[in-house]
Amino acid sequence: MQYLVKNNADFAERMITQINTNMSQFFERIISLTQKQLHGRIADVILHLSREIYESDKFNMLLTRRDIAEFCGMSTESAIRILKEFHNDRIVNIEGKNLEVISYQLLERLSEVG
Repeated sequence: MQYLVKNNADFAERMITQINTNMSQFFERIISLTQKQLHGRIADVILHLSREIYESDKFNMLLTRRDIAEFCGMSTESAIRILKEFHNDRIVNIEGKNLEVISYQLLERLSEVG
């Protein structure tokens, strides 16, 4: 790897770009966990799953409610309650393991205000 970095500028540039992207995502995650309220954290997770992982507004969640809670740094009960609120407020539609984002605009707003 050192040889490639030293002797291939394109490879080195792509590697540095990837490292910077990863660090940026890491810092965003820390900020989300330490400064956002519970609703903002759940909104972040749903946006991340929808846009980055599944690349769709409808997907089958392979994560359990407990996994989502741990990912957000909250209790399972709180995560379930907030997901139910999002469902009741027509922000997302949840049927079993299937989740559909109904309002990206509201999720983004919740993420912003934390």
